[in-house]
Amino acid sequence: MHKLFRFSNNDKYRTTKDTEETKVKNNLADEKGSLFQRYLFYAEQGGIIYNYYVGKDYVYGIKKGEKAFPQGLQANVSKALPFLQYASERECEDAQLLLGLVYLGWYEESYKDETKAAKWLGRAARLGNMNAQFWYADLLWNGTGIEQNQDDAYHWFLESAYNGHSGAMMRLCHYYMDKLLEFPEEMTDEEEDEFQEYVWDSFCWAKYAAEYENDEGMYMLGVFYYKGFGGTVDLELSRKYLDLAVQNGNEDAQQFIDENF
Repeated sequence: MHKLFRFSNNDKYRTTKDTEETKVKNNLADEKGSLFQRYLFYAEQGGIIYNYYVGKDYVYGIKKGEKAFPQGLQANVSKALPFLQYASERECEDAQLLLGLVYLGWYEESYKDETKAAKWLGRAARLGNMNAQFWYADLLWNGTGIEQNQDDAYHWFLESAYNGHSGAMMRLCHYYMDKLLEFPEEMTDEEEDEFQEYVWDSFCWAKYAAEYENDEGMYMLGVFYYKGFGGTVDLELSRKYLDLAVQNGNEDAQQFIDENF
């Protein structure tokens, strides 16, 4: 399961969510049936967050015995859609995110609709969801389901990174590294200053990603320290971050160690 779900500080949505969860906590102890069935009951009463919960359970399914559901629940995107749609239309950012991913074809290729994906991911992005911001930026960057606009994409990658998305941090790292390729071999003083600024930006975003335990960020930071990219050569720190990357499953880091240490 993707680690994609987090609530924002959207006051209207959170107030509704908290009110509904309080209501359920006061009643679930006396109710019989599975947690899914209870969620379904409250969803059918119009509960926004419970429409999201039910939709999510239908997207992923429930293993036998989970959520006090002995028989389990088979994944069914078709059944998920009306619940996710209901919650999404009422500004539940988590539902909008999941609905956007459904329309990207993540769960069933037959439901792929990139225009709808861009619509819902964009709405969740504007509500502050860092994962939606990342995927919306990716769609904008490539012109997938929406008119290509790399300036806007950069903005949303930046928003996502500021909100703690390590993948967005690495996209920004590579963005600035690609910028370095645009400079001529012989540079003016002004160009040299801008070049060094982009070097530093690349280094910083890799470092931020590494601090969020992103294995690619760890790998890149190890390479940067090895080559003195963004500062001085530091082989001890290089090996530290490369080893961390390997521990997190990064094969490129292991190859770099084998070839250079």
